[in-house]
Amino acid sequence: MIDFGLTREHFRTALFEKEPHLFRNALREPLVSWSDLDELLMVVPPTAPFLRLFHHGVVPEAHFTTDTVVMGQGRRRLDKSRFYELMRNGATLVINRVEDYSVAAKRLCVEIGRFTGAEATGNAYVSFRGDGTFGKHWDTHDVFAIQLIGRKRWAIYPPTFPLPLTYQTHDMSGHACPAQPALELTLEQGDMLYLPRGWWHHVVPLDEGSLHLSVGIYPPTLYDYIVWTSARYLQQEVDVRRALSREDYRQKVDEALERLRRVLLDERTVAEFTTHRIGNLPLSSEFNVELFLDPRGVSLQPGTLVSLTAFDTPDLERGEIAANGSRLRPDPDSVAVARALQDCRWIRFDALCERVPQLGRDAVSRAVLNLARHEIVTLYNDRESTV
Repeated sequence: MIDFGLTREHFRTALFEKEPHLFRNALREPLVSWSDLDELLMVVPPTAPFLRLFHHGVVPEAHFTTDTVVMGQGRRRLDKSRFYELMRNGATLVINRVEDYSVAAKRLCVEIGRFTGAEATGNAYVSFRGDGTFGKHWDTHDVFAIQLIGRKRWAIYPPTFPLPLTYQTHDMSGHACPAQPALELTLEQGDMLYLPRGWWHHVVPLDEGSLHLSVGIYPPTLYDYIVWTSARYLQQEVDVRRALSREDYRQKVDEALERLRRVLLDERTVAEFTTHRIGNLPLSSEFNVELFLDPRGVSLQPGTLVSLTAFDTPDLERGEIAANGSRLRPDPDSVAVARALQDCRWIRFDALCERVPQLGRDAVSRAVLNLARHEIVTLYNDRESTV
């Protein structure tokens, strides 16, 4: 779906965490319409943290929702009249983790996650006019902003505190946004903007309908690795568990740091950290009810698109895959198929069969279905709607 126009390797070496990048026409065909937003508004709970309105700050839910009783059960719903009025007057609608409700958003998050090798989640921003949602600010995660409908104006300012961690927000930093932007641009429908965390930005609607998806990525940092390794290994050292003594703390700290250094530089520790991280994050593939439950035996089609669900490559060296907090030991055919999927975001089923010529088509199909059953891969037919 996304035409990145460059390789993952080029992105990692030249752009990642370094500078913004504009991907013009990254989406060649429209993925969503206003009717898709209408459907979202019917199913997304109109309460925080799922749905929020902003207009010079957070709009209280009481200003755009109403409580009703439906068949004896209390229910909160959008008050359409007040909701429309707020949006006409410049409010911005934000739907958080919109991939939980939109297949199109989910697929875009999966693609960006696979491209960057990082966990990804998306928020939808809808506006028709106004002066922006959050003012000048920085994000504590890298962002891919995809303009799905309409246009939106961006002013981007250089970082004053590069690569902030999750809790290092702009409003708590004491930093001021630079006076002059480094970049000003208008995102057109189909464009995508990469913005490293820490870059100040101000996003302003034009006087037209706009819907963009902001996909945040969350790669592990060196800080995460050091904290995880320290918690896992240093606590096993009896000297580290002793009470702190001011008389010999320098020697004890030097000894502890040397032990920690050896563990941090051990490739086995990095592999364990990566496996732990991937294996304990929840995988969520798409449903394929007809494929798995139809008694007529619906089969994979040549154009069925297949992708690993995990944003990073699973560890296959020991013939097992860590997923959803457990370890699976797939059969050799499934391992071979998983290996063939490691270097691609999506691949057609017929092309996948060509990657594993030692397996017959039926064996590849069984392996794909086995992996999909355990949410290791996600798949859909390209003839289907994207929403």
